[in-house]
Amino acid sequence: MRKYLLVSALVMMMVCLFVFPFNIANVSAAACTLTNVTWAKANAKIGDDVGYKIDAKDCPLETVKVEVWRDIAGGADAKEAEFSVYLPQGGAYFSSSWRVVSSSVFSEANFYLVAKNSSAGTGASVSSVDTGTIKYLTVTRIASLNPDITITTFDITPKSIPQNGVSKLSVTFKAKADSPAYLITRCPAVQALMIDDAGKAIYSQDPKSVSVTNPNYSFDFDYNYSAGGPGVVNLRGKLVCAGGVFSTLPISSPVAITIGTGGTGSATCGVPGKPACAAGTDKSYPFRVPNWLSGEPQSLTDLLDTLARWLMNIAIPIAVLLIIYSGLIYVTSRGDPKKVTQAQGILRAVVIGLVIIFIGKGFISLIRSILELGVSS
Repeated sequence: MRKYLLVSALVMMMVCLFVFPFNIANVSAAACTLTNVTWAKANAKIGDDVGYKIDAKDCPLETVKVEVWRDIAGGADAKEAEFSVYLPQGGAYFSSSWRVVSSSVFSEANFYLVAKNSSAGTGASVSSVDTGTIKYLTVTRIASLNPDITITTFDITPKSIPQNGVSKLSVTFKAKADSPAYLITRCPAVQALMIDDAGKAIYSQDPKSVSVTNPNYSFDFDYNYSAGGPGVVNLRGKLVCAGGVFSTLPISSPVAITIGTGGTGSATCGVPGKPACAAGTDKSYPFRVPNWLSGEPQSLTDLLDTLARWLMNIAIPIAVLLIIYSGLIYVTSRGDPKKVTQAQGILRAVVIGLVIIFIGKGFISLIRSILELGVSS
């Protein structure tokens, strides 16, 4: 039966070839045709990701080469970038983006797109100049823009300090760049300053390199501020470019620091080597009671440890002397039971005393370790 079916199928195929003749060579897939390439927007700055779109016909999974060209008036255009993309299964269009990595310092730069495939004939290559809805991408010249960086936080603690002394100020200073890849072309490094009411820099930090990928920058620091008489001072944070071609960066809002009427720091007048205090000026002097104990213990466990060391230093020489004394009594006893018992009693008391001292030393160390463990946890 299978034999007859196979023969019948072959006969039908032969009949079809004679009845419906056609040329197999004429049957082929339609050629891939690129119809359009265009930018997604007309203006950008360095570091921006700018979208583009390729329209195509009959191009499923086709490989397309995309070129970015700089239009140079009066000269040969320059190719800025080249990369390959793959059209999707449908083959109708493809969207992606290109990061602007080139610009001009003194003039605007215009870029256009060229898309090419490997097919021959019409539609193998298209240009945004000819087909694009947006023909050129204009990149703003660097010299006309300020680096886009913002001071997000500038704060100081404490905001009230004593007069006539030195106080430590903790300064929180943070900034953010909207486009670090653009910022680095203008400012390879950023330096943080703190300025007073007169605009004078009273603190400057070492410059920090700008990162192409990280937009956040921290300039936190501590500053020892020397206060004078009572009043209010306004301090600001300021950023400047270090080694860049542009130096105008933002300045923060002022933070008011109140200098009080009573000082607790070191006196700056009225003491030897200092000028006389003005009338009505408060002054303060440092006062400290020295710790006369060896090692200057600062806590109860430190004190117990000091006493234990002191007892140990005294007990050992006394124990040696008592041992020698008990030995002399025993040697000179000449068999007298009372003296022998006396010598044994002295020796026994020395041993017990040393054991108590050693155990006490270990007990103090145990208490200290338990207390320190509680603090650390």
